[in-house]
Amino acid sequence: MATAVLVLLGVHACKKDNQAPRLTIERPFTNQAISASDSVQISGTISDDKDLHELYITVTNAQGDTAMHKAPYVHGFVTHNYSVYFAPADTGTYTATVTIIDHDLDYTQQSVTFSAHNAPSLSLALPIDSQAVPVNSSMQVRGTASDDKGLLYISMVSTRVRSGDTVNNHTLILNNATSYSFDEFLTQTDTGVLNITVTAVNHYSFPTSKTIRYIVY
Repeated sequence: MATAVLVLLGVHACKKDNQAPRLTIERPFTNQAISASDSVQISGTISDDKDLHELYITVTNAQGDTAMHKAPYVHGFVTHNYSVYFAPADTGTYTATVTIIDHDLDYTQQSVTFSAHNAPSLSLALPIDSQAVPVNSSMQVRGTASDDKGLLYISMVSTRVRSGDTVNNHTLILNNATSYSFDEFLTQTDTGVLNITVTAVNHYSFPTSKTIRYIVY
């Protein structure tokens, strides 16, 4: 009887795992747009009925060139939450491919495509820094904004320097114009030291802002 038990235990210990490992990619989501100046998280879960062996995370650009390759340590794990960050060197479309291999050399592979884009271009000619404006007069706000994928809007928000309270808020809806020259006159009804922040927002909701301090007397 003792011999039979030992034999059964030996068979159980040598039993192979015939199932491929399980894999999910939670971030980024398919066709996610990110700013080219930011990094994107590549994360998800992996698991296996027996033991995990190797994990590979690769990012390629639209030409198929490898932009990143990482192999986080997962040897011997049964389950693991993986997470790495990728900072694009340029705009364009990228593909993140995650491959998990178990000790029986079964593997599972998944890919997700995302894209990197620039924020809008914005230049501000007026007002100039520390410009003085009489109360109840108009201050000129002039400049240009552009984006190759289209602009959603330009906002102009004046706030008090000390309290941060908003005293003026003006928005231009642009409906995906690729370039726009603005020349607005904003009436100043409050005295004091203020900041005006002009923000251009593009089709992907990426903003570019410029802030000028001015005085209303």
